[in-house]
Amino acid sequence: MWAKRNVLSGLTSIGEYGEENDQERCFTCGKVIGNKWEAYLGLLQAEYTEGDALDALGLKRYCCRRMLLGHVDLIEKLLNYAPLEK
Repeated sequence: MWAKRNVLSGLTSIGEYGEENDQERCFTCGKVIGNKWEAYLGLLQAEYTEGDALDALGLKRYCCRRMLLGHVDLIEKLLNYAPLEK
């Protein structure tokens, strides 16, 4: 059984043996970036620009930078809607 969820949105990946694996990686270079999402949001709330926040997190490659810049946190958007009542 393999269940994988997006770590960038705050969920974890559960591996075949049930262990947690929160190592969401850049699609291009393979660098671990899943642990940087919460820090990135915190820096944005602290009035950093997107570029400065990514620099502070040590993301220099444009492939890794686009992983955070292009991420849409769908879980948070979907939680705003109430389920249909039957």
